Amino acid sequence: MYVAWRVVRRMDDLRNKVKVEKELTEYKLRFFTHISHEFRTPLTLIQVALDKMNQVKVIPKEMVSSVRMMDKSARRMSRLVNQLLEFRKMQEKKPVLSLEEADVIAFLHEIYLNFKEVAESKRMDFRFLPSVPSYKMFLDKEKLDKIVYNLLSNAFKYTPSGGKVDFSVQVDETIHQLVIRVVDTGVGIPKEKREQLFKHYLQNSLSGDSMGIGLYLVHELVQVHKGTVVYEECRGGGSAFIVTLPADVSVYDKKDFLIPESALLHEEELRHRLSLRNIVVMKACASIGMNTAIRTIRKEKDRCTRDSLLPTIIIIRICWL
Repeated sequence: MYVAWRVVRRMDDLRNKVKVEKELTEYKLRFFTHISHEFRTPLTLIQVALDKMNQVKVIPKEMVSSVRMMDKSARRMSRLVNQLLEFRKMQEKKPVLSLEEADVIAFLHEIYLNFKEVAESKRMDFRFLPSVPSYKMFLDKEKLDKIVYNLLSNAFKYTPSGGKVDFSVQVDETIHQLVIRVVDTGVGIPKEKREQLFKHYLQNSLSGDSMGIGLYLVHELVQVHKGTVVYEECRGGGSAFIVTLPADVSVYDKKDFLIPESALLHEEELRHRLSLRNIVVMKACASIGMNTAIRTIRKEKDRCTRDSLLPTIIIIRICWL
């Protein structure tokens, strides 16, 4: 009886500890989410100011490196803030896709360039290895950026100076897949931790050596993108993370697209409508008085759809307030 009582008591204690830890973590997340929202506005203003400075191109030579460093630091802070907000959003509801057509090789190469300076400072062999020079596909840029950025950040964090990181991208057109590999010669991941690698960090926090939210976020975002992510051990040490994403639009729903497919198919038609609306605006503005302007627009309704006329009517009404 005594042994059974002790087992039950220990289980109750463990449940209470887990409950308390979850509540504390929830309070921490609320606090950091609030702080992140507060950081977002000044960071955006700093980034806008830096962008203007870069556009001017009359920065003194002694300030160029400092401005570049500020720009990179501001972008890194923005990424971290957005990552925390994304994680919080995932706790409340499942994230949605915003797919748009883009050159995925060029997009990933930009991320590679962001890590180039870090590689040089650590004297690391960092290579970008695409299988093709260019490839267009539908992707969620924001989510793919977070996925790749987290994987590369971990590779650089756990690979000592003088090590090697390979960032390869392979396009398999036969099965319509994009495969991204981040391979490093770092410390690797112990076998006992691999099962919890992509799990919520709360499940590993009692051991005192949590893996953080980075890989959990990667796993969730890859799944939202209808893909998979796996870990492989490298011969001689190090880690390899392989992300596989579909390059076939048929696997996605219509709601997943940032721009509806119908809009993409009728791009020429939309351009024609916009040009007609511009003609209407010019005719309306040349007329005298709001009522005359509205009548001018209505005369053109046989050549323009109602949805293209409505914004013009609203604009003219605002102008005559």
